[in-house]
Amino acid sequence: SDYLEIGKSVLEALLTGLPVVINQHPRKPVAELQGDWVKLIDNTVESYEQALRDLLTNHAEREALGRRAYAHAQAHWSPESTERQFVDIYRSLLDKHL
Repeated sequence: SDYLEIGKSVLEALLTGLPVVINQHPRKPVAELQGDWVKLIDNTVESYEQALRDLLTNHAEREALGRRAYAHAQAHWSPESTERQFVDIYRSLLDKHL
């Protein structure tokens, strides 16, 4: 990934509790991806291969990574809190125009 933020497909995986393997940004760290809830790797075929092999052979770590991903995503981007924030924005805009 060359994004400087979390992409929608990554958010969807995190919110379902899937363990996420993603490459580090080539120029600077993505602040939203810092922590032990994603597996950050170099952007090489070898790094992806090793990370996937590690997750396939270490069931406990795969489960733990998925659980940390889910907990972090729920705390920061849960659909319920996101929806509430959008509703609040829409209501404030409507209030200004009514």
